[in-house]
Amino acid sequence: MEIKTLLDVQNLIENKIEESLTLEYKSELGKKNKEIAKDISSFANTKGGTIVYGLNDKDGIPLSIAWIKGKGIKERIENISNTAIQPGLTEILTHRIPNPENESEAVYVVTIPESFEGPHMADYRYYKRHNYKIAPMDDQEVKDTFVKKGLRDSLHSEIHRNWRRAVDLSSWLERYNRSVAGRPISINPGRENTNNERTIIPQFSSDVWKMIVSSGQSISFGELSHKLIHAYDKIEEINQLSKIDDLDRLVKYPDSGETEDIATPLSKIIEQKIRTLQSKLDEIRKEIDK
Repeated sequence: MEIKTLLDVQNLIENKIEESLTLEYKSELGKKNKEIAKDISSFANTKGGTIVYGLNDKDGIPLSIAWIKGKGIKERIENISNTAIQPGLTEILTHRIPNPENESEAVYVVTIPESFEGPHMADYRYYKRHNYKIAPMDDQEVKDTFVKKGLRDSLHSEIHRNWRRAVDLSSWLERYNRSVAGRPISINPGRENTNNERTIIPQFSSDVWKMIVSSGQSISFGELSHKLIHAYDKIEEINQLSKIDDLDRLVKYPDSGETEDIATPLSKIIEQKIRTLQSKLDEIRKEIDK
């Protein structure tokens, strides 16, 4: 939900948009930085969301605007996020919506993304959103969050490793496919292809992804999970094809690009699929590196 204008704020009131796991109203900012830090960190530790400072509410239903006066409030919120929360949150967005009748007053909309660098601590404790309110995380929840972060870090490494392997293999297979069939070339990704030994295509990694899927953590990746699933399906397909003994074997493959009456060398099929995988992993890699 985007809240960027005074009209957006008024619509919250008129439509009686209730507080939720990802939305909270505050009539004032308050004087205690640690309370602000608790609120912001609880969103980051859960699903992310929005805090609207400057709205009166009753039982989670917004009633009226409570304009907040003062200077440097946006800077204060962002400074709290950076210094009163550990590790600091640098990607929150604070939007000031001024009172058209008094420029010194405003409503402040703080957008907090779900963080995968947490859990984030405020006032020496970890907080989450629960039943639309803030609550301390218990010991197991904190441990689970650290496990999730570890899995994400491991997946990040696995994606980069697979992408690098795809770049190297697609280049090698291109040279192989240009060579005379059956003649070994000097650079080999597995071992030297002498005396008619099999050319070995190294397997791509998928161990971390399988752990994430089996643990149910894939849902935490949101829309990115669909791209990851497609990439790892392609990895499984390539790994199965690379187990065939002879790269020069002619294979009839449905999506080889040839008509169904024409067989294609396995090496060309694998090259095509690795280039597709390389493109998918490159897109994912750039997204997770933002």
